Amino acid sequence: MFRLLELETVHWDYWRNFKLPLNAPIITISGPNGSGKTTLLDALRTLLALECSKKRDYKRYVRRNGEDFCWLRGVIDNQRPPGSSKRPFGLPYQQDRITLACRIDKKGGDWNRKYWIADGEVSLQEIEQSGEEFGVRDYQRILHSAGLSPAIARVLSLEQGQTDKLCELSAKELLNLVFDVFGDKEVLERYQEARHHQEHTARELDAVQNQLEALGNNLEKHELKVNRYREWQHLNDERTELFSEKRPRLEHYLLQREAENAGRTLQTQRREWRTKCAELQKKQLELQVEQQALEAAQLRRQAAQESEQNQQRALNELNRELGNWEAIVKQHERLLQQADAAGGQTADAREIERLEGERANLLVRIAELSRQQSQFDEMLENLAAGRRTDPADVAAFRQALNQAGIAHDLLSDVIEIADASWQPAVEAVLAPFAHLYCWRRAVTQSMR
Repeated sequence: MFRLLELETVHWDYWRNFKLPLNAPIITISGPNGSGKTTLLDALRTLLALECSKKRDYKRYVRRNGEDFCWLRGVIDNQRPPGSSKRPFGLPYQQDRITLACRIDKKGGDWNRKYWIADGEVSLQEIEQSGEEFGVRDYQRILHSAGLSPAIARVLSLEQGQTDKLCELSAKELLNLVFDVFGDKEVLERYQEARHHQEHTARELDAVQNQLEALGNNLEKHELKVNRYREWQHLNDERTELFSEKRPRLEHYLLQREAENAGRTLQTQRREWRTKCAELQKKQLELQVEQQALEAAQLRRQAAQESEQNQQRALNELNRELGNWEAIVKQHERLLQQADAAGGQTADAREIERLEGERANLLVRIAELSRQQSQFDEMLENLAAGRRTDPADVAAFRQALNQAGIAHDLLSDVIEIADASWQPAVEAVLAPFAHLYCWRRAVTQSMR
């Protein structure tokens, strides 16, 4: 039979955490009624998977603490007994101490037990990782093989007030009981008979015990209500904190983040607005320049149209005049032919000479008019093609300079405007001086 060296409880009855050393040959537990002697014995019984005293069970002790779990832990001596080569707990437990543990959990309104056995002295924090888990029946079977026989289990399960009856047994009966305990036989054959003798005297105690249990149940209900109230109070405090502190902080954080995002968006839009304003000013300047260029082009177009109309009128006058002179020349030729046909006798020599002179002058005049007509045709062609054309007097003056061999250039020919945006404005300013002549010996300028 193994020996218990230490007992530790967590949330057992009203004990939150309790540890009791049991490493002594004789251990005496004394105290007044209600001091916890039976509670301690029932903890040992529950750790060894035995029934508690009287009508109590492990569920009653766990419910009293108000927690959802309970731990029981015991350290067992696993040394070889004198004269034996086998340990109480065989393979795979080979250390001198063995740790037994029981965990009681609440699941679905009921309480369930789980047992662990670990090789060596192991704490409750490490028992689930280091130990091996067993069910109740397998755990009882292992303890039975270690020496906890049914006879010893019945002795350990004796109710309070029943152990003193063992002293009333005769020597033979007590010896048989000892033999049954240590010989792993059927023990306590007369336990039921002794119990019947005590039933009459224990009825009043049972009634009081029933009342006490009723009060205990009532107390458990009130404790359950108190626990529920505490849970409600805790949830209410969390709700109050959530609505009074956390929610305003969260709303403030969200508003602050939204304001920061709006500020960044506003800054970006302002930068884009400034860029668009700069582009607008640039476009307005370009529009003004284009409008000035358009106005200058319209002025040039109007001047070109007026020049074209003037040239057309002059050309029409020249054509009429040329037609008149051609008619005169034809009439003169006809007269000459008549004079030749008459043999020159009817025509006066002076008249003929005068007519010859007039004929020569008319031919010169016709040539001059043809030249002017070709110039007008060239000007009209340039105007139609959009090229620059010079007035008649400028063209005549340039032709005279060319015939005289004098090198010259117009101001509009020697000035180059490279910037297209300034070209209409400069041309509009220099329009009155467009036909200014420059001799080639003079220094030419280039405006850019």
